[in-house]
Amino acid sequence: MADDPSAMHQAAVANYRDTVKWLTAGFAGVGAVFVAGTSLASIGSATGWRLGVALAAAVGALACIGACLSLLLDLLAPNAVFADAARTDAALRAWIDSHADALLPAEDGASVIACLDRLHRLREQMGPLWAIPAMPDPDAATAAALRFRDRLAGDYDALQPVVAQLAMYAESYRLRHDLARAKRPLFGFALGAAVLLGTFAWAANPPAHPKPAGPLVVINRAR
Repeated sequence: MADDPSAMHQAAVANYRDTVKWLTAGFAGVGAVFVAGTSLASIGSATGWRLGVALAAAVGALACIGACLSLLLDLLAPNAVFADAARTDAALRAWIDSHADALLPAEDGASVIACLDRLHRLREQMGPLWAIPAMPDPDAATAAALRFRDRLAGDYDALQPVVAQLAMYAESYRLRHDLARAKRPLFGFALGAAVLLGTFAWAANPPAHPKPAGPLVVINRAR
């Protein structure tokens, strides 16, 4: 039995979103551990330029973690994608056209725009014909109009699932594209947070200076 495309699409989108959720939880956990583990006593022992570096590194690390969370939450936000997005998204349109044999009806060739235009024309042609009432003994012109309407409705019903499937694949493509586009900034912000956290730990914990030795006391026990 062939796999259900709808179920495969839902599973793929769920996997993408689960990955984003785990990444979001990870960055949020790092931020929480950093805030909870910050030792105010250690910061208090830093003075001068070390204190300035520690504070700047702490603010920068939190900003990097916040930027990562913002990118990930944008990916998790619901974003409905319709097949008509192919009209304005050149990359999506090229991707669908490159898989025309599997995604588009043969009569539309290798063009998703032709498929969408045909659906639009069918809807426009059927509109006025729905006003024709059904009657038991229509005249020849009415019977011809009703037969034409039924044929258009059959073509529309056959094309509608194709367009709905295109919308599913468009959603998967858009989510995958958004994840790929977010990889570099996510890596950059994560690397920046790691470096700044290390800088903060170094600056906030200055090396302990040995206590100076006290005065030498000589006891003369000679009598």
